[in-house]
Amino acid sequence: MALTKVTQKYIHDKQNPNKCGGERYLILNHFPGDLYGIGALFQHIADYLSIAIQTNSILLYAEDQPPGQNFIQSPGDGGDQTCGRSLDCIFQPISKCKHEKQRGISERSQSIFATTKSNEINLDVPAYLQKFGSAIPPVLETALREVQPDITNEMLKYWWRAQASAYLMRLNAKTASRMKELRLGNGVKQLGMQWGSDGDATDVDMPFPMPEGTISMHVRHGDKG
Repeated sequence: MALTKVTQKYIHDKQNPNKCGGERYLILNHFPGDLYGIGALFQHIADYLSIAIQTNSILLYAEDQPPGQNFIQSPGDGGDQTCGRSLDCIFQPISKCKHEKQRGISERSQSIFATTKSNEINLDVPAYLQKFGSAIPPVLETALREVQPDITNEMLKYWWRAQASAYLMRLNAKTASRMKELRLGNGVKQLGMQWGSDGDATDVDMPFPMPEGTISMHVRHGDKG
């Protein structure tokens, strides 16, 4: 997508300043009920990342009850002791910075603004976006409209969600290794289908890595089918 490289660097630099300390933090607690699928979860987190950028803040996950904890096996049930039930068990940390307010957030608080002075302010995200902000950091929207003047507001939203998810869902080394193991596992035949000019399909071995230009499609089988 347009501006992907510059956008990923921009998000990374915002989330990982040269020195931690003195910044404002937006700390995200778990979502009520944790009933979101992983796609919907990261759409919501993308809104918080946008607000963090717009308010010159760094987005962090709460540690006691982090978002997405329902996807992570509890350490008490054999899960990873080093990451608790955080998305950091699967993905790379969203920031190198930490804040004391990541622990002890009330279950009723979905997110808070915190500073190095240890004060905190509850945040109503829908109200904030309606009054002050956009679902897309304005600086990125302006840049994208420069290179794609005909882009629609709906496509802008999807572009930002894709960019945010690309940053938030960077696999950590352990997950990447496990994914490769599953992809190339011994005794597991990974097959694809290839259609010839006559329209007939044949089974083919799946290459690793996938060749440039490959298009991936996920078909959801669920209540929205």
